[in-house]
Amino acid sequence: MRHVRRPDCNYWRCCRLPGAKNLVQFWDVLSSGRDAVTEIPDQRWSKEFYYNPNPAERGKSYTWAAGVIDDIDRFDAAFFGISPREAEQIDPQQRLLLELAWEAIEDAGLPAASIAGGGGGFISEPPAATTPTSGSATRPAATPIS
Repeated sequence: MRHVRRPDCNYWRCCRLPGAKNLVQFWDVLSSGRDAVTEIPDQRWSKEFYYNPNPAERGKSYTWAAGVIDDIDRFDAAFFGISPREAEQIDPQQRLLLELAWEAIEDAGLPAASIAGGGGGFISEPPAATTPTSGSATRPAATPIS
């Protein structure tokens, strides 16, 4: 991972993607040409219940191929001061964002106390989305959190 320092701001990057827990592993996936699509793990849900060979059948699946992020169930709620009950109710994408924000801070070599209460923020930009009406790719606005 790399960061660039300027007098007025800092940039850090981190990621968690199928087949890659960080940027180094992601580069390895890309440079080797490896396919990171795997099969949905058996513990995710009942494949027997959801299987139907007809792709048009609603609420069912005919394939288990997916880009799966490993260890998504290993969120350390106590580390972030979140109760187990609250953690269960938080969207997994929000839990992942918390973990990645912390990894970016660690990668930068910043002590958490040095940024607490500061005037900075965290910007997360999700991948391009397709709008259902136009079908064209759009970029959602970045979300500053301070």
